[in-house]
Amino acid sequence: MTIKIFHLDDEVQILERFERILSGGLTCGPVSLYGFEQPSKFEAAVRQTENVDIFLLDIHLHLGANEGVRLAEMCRVAFPEAIIFMCSNATDLRTIRSSLLVGANDYISKDAAPDEILARIDAAIRDRSASNKLTSDTTKFHAGSTLSLIKLRIPQIINSAVNCVYILGESGTGKEVVADFLEAALPKGTPFIKLNCGSISQNLIASELFGHAKGSFTGAVGEKPGIIESANNGWIFLDEVATLPMDAQVSLLRAIDNQVIRRVGSTIERQVNFRIISATNESLSDLVDKGTFRRDLWQRLKETQIELSPLRDRPYEIPELIHYFCSTMRGGPYQLAPTVSDILCNYSWKDGNIRELRNCLRAMTEKSIDGTLTPKSIPENIWAGVNFNEISDYSIGEIAGKKLVSAITIDWKPGCRPTYQELSLRLLLEVIRHEFNESGRLSIRALAKATGIAKSTMLTRLQALIKSNHIDLVALRKMVRMTDDE
Repeated sequence: MTIKIFHLDDEVQILERFERILSGGLTCGPVSLYGFEQPSKFEAAVRQTENVDIFLLDIHLHLGANEGVRLAEMCRVAFPEAIIFMCSNATDLRTIRSSLLVGANDYISKDAAPDEILARIDAAIRDRSASNKLTSDTTKFHAGSTLSLIKLRIPQIINSAVNCVYILGESGTGKEVVADFLEAALPKGTPFIKLNCGSISQNLIASELFGHAKGSFTGAVGEKPGIIESANNGWIFLDEVATLPMDAQVSLLRAIDNQVIRRVGSTIERQVNFRIISATNESLSDLVDKGTFRRDLWQRLKETQIELSPLRDRPYEIPELIHYFCSTMRGGPYQLAPTVSDILCNYSWKDGNIRELRNCLRAMTEKSIDGTLTPKSIPENIWAGVNFNEISDYSIGEIAGKKLVSAITIDWKPGCRPTYQELSLRLLLEVIRHEFNESGRLSIRALAKATGIAKSTMLTRLQALIKSNHIDLVALRKMVRMTDDE
C-alpha cells in the first residue's frame, strides 16, 4: 500500500528535507509525497483529491499561526481518518493546543532527527490500522457516531499505560455496550469480569471484590478468591461504582495503587495485575463534594474518561443503533419493515435511553414475521409515546397509515431579520439533515449532487457552517463523510 502524504511548508528547504527523509519509504509501505509551498495551492489540492493518509502542516505559515490551525481543521473535515502532524521549529504551546483541539493528531519538530520522524509517522499509521481493524466487523457504526468514535479509542486505551477507564452517563446510555466493545477487543483468553456494585449487599461487596478467608464471617465455609484476583492479568468492569461503601473504597484504592489485595479475614497479601473500567449514572465529583466518595479514588478511576450523552441529545444515531441491535440480538439478524424506523425515531426514549430502545426491539422479536420486525410488533407503551403531531427531523415517512409530507422549516423569530448568507447556511443544514434521514450518512459528492452545488463549493459551505456555530464538527461528521471513499 502506497502512503499518500501532503506536506505544506512555506520554507522550500524544509520541504526538501522531509522529501529526503521520506524518499526511502516507511516500514508500513512506500510513500507518495506531495509538497506545497503556498496554502492556496494546498487547499485546492485537498479539495480535488480523493484520499490522503497523512498531512504534515506548518504551524507558523507566513499568514500567521491561525492559518495553520485553520488548515488543520479543514483537513480534518475533509479527511476524518487522516493523520495530521503539526510541524514547527518553535514550541508555541498555545498554537499546538489549538491545533490539537481542531483535530490534529500530534506535533513534530521540523528539526527532529530523521529516525524520529520516520518512527513517529510509522507509529501513527500502525495505531490507525489497529483502530480500523476493530471497526471492520459486520455490525460497525457510521464513522463519526458516538459509539464508533469510542470504538476507535478502545485499542488505543488497551495498548496504553492507562489502568482505569471511567464511563459517565445517564442510566441506559450504553455504558455496558462500551464495556462489551472493550471485552471484544481484548486478546483471546484475557480475563474480563463484570460486577454490578449496586446489586451486592454492602456488607458483602468487599468479599466479592477481594475474596475471603475461611471463617471470616458467618457463611464463609471456605477460601474464596474475589473478582480482582480472578481477573489477574485482565480487566474488571465495575458498574454503579458510586454505590461502593467507604471501607470498600479504601481497599479498592490500595489495590489499584499497589496492585496488591488481601482477602477479607486474611493477613496474606496477594500480588495482582488488573485494570478497571468503571461506570456510574451519578456524578462522582458531586459525591466527592458531599463526602460520600473518596476524592483520591475518584482521581484514580478517571485516568481517562468516556462520557455518554443521553439518546435524546443524539436522535440522529437511533437508526444505526436499531441496525446494531437487529444485527446482534439472539435469533438475528432481523430486518425492519418499512416505516418501523420512522416510528421508533419519533419516540423520545427519555426514560430508558439505549437500554429502552434495545428492550423494545427485543420485545418486537416475539411477533416478528420471518425475521422481520413490523409495526404490529411495536409494544403499546411505545405507540403511546410516539409524537404524531411533531415529526422529528430524523424521521420522514409514513406512520400508522398517515402519509407525512417532507418539509423543511426554518424558525424566524419576530423582530429577527437574518441575512441571505445566514438563511442559506440554515437552509443547507436542514437539507443535510433531510438527506441524512432519507439516505443515511452522505458523501460530499452525493450531497453536492442532491443540492446542485459544486463539490469544491460544498466543502467551503460546510466549513462556513462550523465557523458560524450552526453545528459543530463532530455533529456534522455524523451526517456527512468528508471523502467519497471513506
